Amino acid sequence: KKTAAKTELKPSDKPAWFGAVISANSSRVYSCYGGRKPKLDGKAVTWGAFVSGVLPGSPAAENGFRTMDLIIEVNGVRVANEYADLEAFFASLEAGKEVKVKFLRYNPQAKEWDLKERRFTLSPRPPVSSESETYKDDFFKIEVCPFTWDLRIKTVILDAYDGVYLKKVEEGGAFGLFGIESGTVVLRVNGTDTPD
Repeated sequence: KKTAAKTELKPSDKPAWFGAVISANSSRVYSCYGGRKPKLDGKAVTWGAFVSGVLPGSPAAENGFRTMDLIIEVNGVRVANEYADLEAFFASLEAGKEVKVKFLRYNPQAKEWDLKERRFTLSPRPPVSSESETYKDDFFKIEVCPFTWDLRIKTVILDAYDGVYLKKVEEGGAFGLFGIESGTVVLRVNGTDTPD
């Protein structure tokens, strides 16, 4: 069976997206469920990637995916047991097409993992940070860009806050002098919200 990590990922001309933070299938996660490992047909599932968070308004949220769902297959391609770049995989799929996602969800009443499947039409991917306009301020010695959905996933700030992302903070500028580093999200300045 093909594995997402071993499949050549080429972005589609009309890339889709999923909108979730993903983490590895790991025994540390099982401890949350009394050590009960996910099983499929009586065998331990050693592949897949856990949903660690879901971005509000994303296809993942709109199609009922939850934190701790274990994504095991997308369109018949097995998701690898690593910090799989599921967003890159979804970007290789064409928006407007149907996708089938198989996943396991823990059932606390039965104390086991249930196999589930969702079919949905892929949504067009919103712009990512690398496609967004940046603003450089020579006085403050910073470079900022909008706080786009991919940065929300990267920073695991999934709430609907507006703000800007500090792509670059140079030494000697006001931000650098106060220890504010590149990769910081600025939500307010002097009590005033920063717009995207």
